[in-house]
Amino acid sequence: MPERWVWCWARARSEECSARWSAAGWYAGIVLGFVGFPAPLILVPLAGGPEPLIWAAFFGSEFLSGLGVMFLDIASGSLQAAVVPGALRSRVSGAFRTVNYGMRPLGAAVGGLLGSSLGLRPTLWIATVGGVLGVLWLLPSPIPRIRELPVAESQGREDDPGESWQPAPQSA
Repeated sequence: MPERWVWCWARARSEECSARWSAAGWYAGIVLGFVGFPAPLILVPLAGGPEPLIWAAFFGSEFLSGLGVMFLDIASGSLQAAVVPGALRSRVSGAFRTVNYGMRPLGAAVGGLLGSSLGLRPTLWIATVGGVLGVLWLLPSPIPRIRELPVAESQGREDDPGESWQPAPQSA
């Protein structure tokens, strides 16, 4: 019986937190992600001194950057799910992933060239500053003016496979 009360309390708190998140604007999550993902990487080119301090800087950088990317993924995924109709979500997601993952080898090649010509620390500084400045892409976009997530046109319609799909029953 106590488990039920804990579940009810946790569910009520999550609904309250969800309402606050929506009221405060998921946009803050996107900005926090765009800044919070690359900003902790500043600890990498700053790392120096005793070896335990260097390891602590690397750990802190990766941990905080991981938190930032979670904020970014959740907020931008929520926007994408709200704006893109269900029938187009797989295409939009595929295009997004193609651009996202397709840029990584190009970035690695440019980073290698810069690292070879300028040195490791200057290249890490360039990468960190460039990553933090990525939030500037949001400024001219319509995203800063959106205060609540819109409802996709096909959301709730019978022909929307994303809303009507149910998992197959599990056989015993």
